[in-house]
Amino acid sequence: MANGSIGSKTSGSPLQDGTLHFSLKYDKFDSNLLIKVIEIADLKVDDSTTIISPYVRIRLYKSQRQMFYGAVENFESEFKTRIQKFKDVLMFNETFRTAIAPTSIKHFSVKLQLCDLDKYSRKVVLGECVVKIKRLHLEDFEEKVLQEKLRVPIEVCNECM
Repeated sequence: MANGSIGSKTSGSPLQDGTLHFSLKYDKFDSNLLIKVIEIADLKVDDSTTIISPYVRIRLYKSQRQMFYGAVENFESEFKTRIQKFKDVLMFNETFRTAIAPTSIKHFSVKLQLCDLDKYSRKVVLGECVVKIKRLHLEDFEEKVLQEKLRVPIEVCNECM
């Protein structure tokens, strides 16, 4: 599939614009990563009637070095927020916790995806953002509040796992 801009007809996503507000915090004492999905603001779509049941799916991936192939990302865990009614600002304020050893936290990345259930109850990814934890330099008990623009999913798929 050709790379298009957000909302382009080649992308397969009705999303035109949106900003995901969330925070990440790592607790070294309990070896827990806390992911808080705050809201999606400035949400604009081609046709608001096409979005029925939006929610955010959080996926954690662990990168492992391969000698000849570079980094390979392995899927580790997944969380989902409550389903919301479609509005310009979707308020979630939900926190998720997962255990990750302090020695391996820097090898993780977090993918947050705005998903929807279409009229046939199929899961559709509308937009996503990816954050590599290594780049954030999470300090113990220091919460990093982030705002990331949603972009067209790298793998545009109508059926999410």
